[in-house]
Amino acid sequence: METRKIAYNILIIGLMLVLSNCKNNEGNATPGTLSLKAASFKQGQSLKSASVLAGDITITKAVVNIQDLVIEENSGEKGNSQQGNNDKGSDGKDGAEKAKNSGEDGGDLKLAGPFVLDITNAAAQIDNVMLQPGTYKKVDFKFVPGTTPDAHSIIIEGTIKLNNAMVPFSIIVDTDNIVQLPLAGNGLSIISGVSSTLSIVFDVNLWIKNLDFSTATLNNNSINISSTGNPALYNAFIKAILENIDVEN
Repeated sequence: METRKIAYNILIIGLMLVLSNCKNNEGNATPGTLSLKAASFKQGQSLKSASVLAGDITITKAVVNIQDLVIEENSGEKGNSQQGNNDKGSDGKDGAEKAKNSGEDGGDLKLAGPFVLDITNAAAQIDNVMLQPGTYKKVDFKFVPGTTPDAHSIIIEGTIKLNNAMVPFSIIVDTDNIVQLPLAGNGLSIISGVSSTLSIVFDVNLWIKNLDFSTATLNNNSINISSTGNPALYNAFIKAILENIDVEN
């Protein structure tokens, strides 16, 4: 009887070890890789807008400064990108403010930054990371307000044709807005050992498309749009930003 009891206990212990080993193996699955990028336009579009109201426009500089980037695993809220952009709920704020790690050990991808993204020539690399297999549902990040004369949340520069003359313009934005972007469809699937790409689209064309530059006040023969210059155009630009940031995978 005692021998049978010992054998039974050994069997139970062995089963527990097998189950524990299976669980550990699941948690140690080979990660996938993610190339995380920023883009100035959606796939199939061009950086240069053909026309803006009454004049042609050319972009010569487009820089975005962000930080506290989080890609949430299995926790995204359903909805379109515009709703996500304007949503400053606690989930996005808490997720962004906790951005510390890379997600290699599972869970959310968290990158503190800041990331100064020069998207003048269409795209910029944010980071290349390793992620445990899973489905990722939402992207959160926060703009970095300017701390020096040359560092701002957003800098757009270019020229616009007004009254048969090419007029230089600049748009300077400093904000700490939090942006939340639900991933469309079934989200981003990370597969063990497979490379994937995710692009945050800062749609420069749509940011400036409906700005009526003909109403701007010129300073030294240039148009300067900021919180202290041409406020009506500045407010229109801020609205356009929040409505025209998207994510593609």
